[in-house]
Amino acid sequence: MRAATLYIAAAICLVLIVSMAWWTREFIPLPPDPSAVETTVRYEVQAGDSAEAIAEGFKIDLGELTAANPSSMAGDAPLQPGETLVIPMPDAGLLSTWGVHGLGLLAELVGVLLSFWLAAMTGILPKTVRRQVFGIAAVLAIVSYAASQSVAAENPLVTPQFVFGALKDGFMWSAAFPMLARLLGIKDAEAIQPRA
Repeated sequence: MRAATLYIAAAICLVLIVSMAWWTREFIPLPPDPSAVETTVRYEVQAGDSAEAIAEGFKIDLGELTAANPSSMAGDAPLQPGETLVIPMPDAGLLSTWGVHGLGLLAELVGVLLSFWLAAMTGILPKTVRRQVFGIAAVLAIVSYAASQSVAAENPLVTPQFVFGALKDGFMWSAAFPMLARLLGIKDAEAIQPRA
């Protein structure tokens, strides 16, 4: 009865994960063509604005602002209200990129933990190999994530597909190991009983 309840709970979780990923796919736009991405913003100078204040407000270097607007910022002439400046947009920082990858790795490991927990609770995974199976599954999930992201977009975005895809991938990596343990005949010592 307990095993059947766990199987039903696992099936419901998987259906929810797949349904959520399927449902949200229509709401997430495709990544734009890199050549079509706007890398600048136009800003209209207000009374009292200085080049330093504008650069600080947009979190860019004053030299970048000057290079993007050579005719407007030539010499020491002050900026005129109503004048339009081109503001180069900063790249996504290393911290934000690492944050996205950290979330992806965390989702992979949660997927491994879910699969491992279900296999252990239902008795499919022998106690004698649980540490090895968990370690192998976690390492393979991390390597799989790194390999998939090495060929992905330059700046990954946190989307439901990204998170659920990593969760599913981690789950899939560890789901095969209990079956492999059964196939190889690995059993718990206490489960082996002499025949009468």
